[in-house]
Amino acid sequence: DIALRMMDLILYQMEFYKASMKKKTSFVWEIEFFRRSIRDCLSVLAEGTNLDRYMSKLSSVTSVVAFESIVKPSISSQLEAFSNTSNGLAGIVVLVHSCLQSKASKQSALRLLDVAIESFDTSPNVNDAISCIIPTLSLLTHPEKDIRESIIRLHDSFQSLGNNSRKDDTSEIVSHISKNVADKTSFMRSSLLMDGSNALPHLLSQIILASDAPGSVREFLIEKCKECALIGGAGFSISGSRAAAVVLSALEKCGESVISLQKRWDGAGKNLFEKFLSVGNDCESDDIGLSKLRDCVVLMLKGVKVNQAQPGDSGPNIQISIGPSQTGSRMRSYSVGASDDFSVMDSYPDEMTKAILDTFTMKPLPYKLSRSVIDLVLTRQSWIEGVFTKLDTKTRQSIASALLSLRAEQDHDFAGSTLFGLPLTTDELTHLLKHLHPAKSESDQVAVSVITDCVRGRIDSLGKPSDISKLSSKLFDQLVSLSTFDDFSAISGDLGGRDYTRVIILQTLYAIHDNYKAELARSLCEEESQQNSGGSKRSRSSSWSGISDKTVSLQASVLVGLLGGKASSIQPLSSGRGRALSLGLLACLCEQAPSAVVSSLLPALMSLAEVSSTTEGDESEKKSSTAAIGEALHAIVPAYCIHAHSANLSFFTLLKDFVGRIVTKERQCEKTR
Repeated sequence: DIALRMMDLILYQMEFYKASMKKKTSFVWEIEFFRRSIRDCLSVLAEGTNLDRYMSKLSSVTSVVAFESIVKPSISSQLEAFSNTSNGLAGIVVLVHSCLQSKASKQSALRLLDVAIESFDTSPNVNDAISCIIPTLSLLTHPEKDIRESIIRLHDSFQSLGNNSRKDDTSEIVSHISKNVADKTSFMRSSLLMDGSNALPHLLSQIILASDAPGSVREFLIEKCKECALIGGAGFSISGSRAAAVVLSALEKCGESVISLQKRWDGAGKNLFEKFLSVGNDCESDDIGLSKLRDCVVLMLKGVKVNQAQPGDSGPNIQISIGPSQTGSRMRSYSVGASDDFSVMDSYPDEMTKAILDTFTMKPLPYKLSRSVIDLVLTRQSWIEGVFTKLDTKTRQSIASALLSLRAEQDHDFAGSTLFGLPLTTDELTHLLKHLHPAKSESDQVAVSVITDCVRGRIDSLGKPSDISKLSSKLFDQLVSLSTFDDFSAISGDLGGRDYTRVIILQTLYAIHDNYKAELARSLCEEESQQNSGGSKRSRSSSWSGISDKTVSLQASVLVGLLGGKASSIQPLSSGRGRALSLGLLACLCEQAPSAVVSSLLPALMSLAEVSSTTEGDESEKKSSTAAIGEALHAIVPAYCIHAHSANLSFFTLLKDFVGRIVTKERQCEKTR
């Protein structure tokens, strides 16, 4: 803190320095005092992780006299002392990273780059040049042409490493890269000066393909991107992350033939993603550079290969989708199928699947990373169709379970909407229900509601009737568990949530069985058509999709119990909507297994009549109760009339029992009044 305050005081004082002050007798003493003070402050600040930020601030002093006489000499003399900084930056690397600061001015960057060039020309250092490769390549996309030109001049100095006595592979690679950047005879130099963002992918392609050892150059660039972002090993470097994101994004546009997605993931993406996971919410910085690196790494999980090299802006003839990223800016996402230039990986790596699962199972949840994975990967059609549908069942179930847990246990709505968009099979939806105990857990009640939303969302594409029957049976099991008196007090004070869940399950069951009823009607029409044309009539099963009549009969008894009927172990429903759904579902079951269900229709009507006749309250409640009976009659009577004969019942039985019950109750009420 003392060093920072001292630095601010020095900067304030230096702002008043003018050329005329050089004539003062005290000028020499003053500049020597300020130089010594600045060196002392920089030595202290070097022990922290933000030296590059302070360096940028120091070099932005508006007084030219102060910079030339005080700041520049202080920085130049202090470069050797930067070899042991906490963030791992050494020598001129500190100066280059300072230019990457989001608030670095054009003047500040140009001054620091001039100091870097002079220092390197005076004392070339191979390690400094190696560490500067990724930051300087990223600065070639800087919007200011003068800064791009200074970077090219710095690479012109780096070329001398090829003539250095130290002839190892790394120095040769650095020299090769710099020659391609600074070659005055190449069109690439003018392209970089005109439009660095568009030219950088072409430059990187040229650097790799023009090398005698392209594999080594690829590995070097990817490895240095990782090291640049993780400088110092303790965490992410803000400036280094910005540089790594720019270069990794440009390498992606080089195309699969130059550098494959698999190599980018294995060399840098995997380790960077693991680092984002390990630091968790400690890395939830709003810095745009760190956010772009996160998005760049996460996009690798999408599995989209760039088969044809793309310019920096992806060109006018390439179909891409643009959407908001976690940085708040617009994030490019290639549209597979819109062009042959893009495709999905044939074999999705296990490490990528693990990365996705680790994101959603980590506690506490790394919020921004998880949102990035969902927004840029799991909700994208190319990943859903090209990757998720090809994953093995166990992996698909694991991803779905992780999302369900996030929604139900941690109340993250985005996880639920993502799960809804995944093309889960009926078996996978049934699997999600197997391990839930909504009668004993409020979060499991939420999970059941989410699953039922998914079922209704794909009601027309649930697959084979046998699979649907398993799902229906599992939903009935959950309904019974939620409705049994023994378990009804398991969650104290949660009757509202329990009733809501029961109604949602009934709504879903009704949608399933009603959809099957329509399908059955179409099948019967086809049978009648075949019979009329002379074909043989196929036999019709008395039960639905292999479920026994006994099971359907038990399910019907549960529905009667929900209406307040004979099943004494079932807690009746209190809502009119729930009772109406129960009756509608009962009618569907009657059509699918008439002999097993028709005998339950009368008890259902009787119980509803009982509830209606005892209804107390104002006139609106009585009207609502009467309307419920009307809906019940509309749902039940047709089914009863059609199938009553299968249980030796008749329409007269309905009139005698039901109407008689209504009349008797009305007379009792009149006597009471």
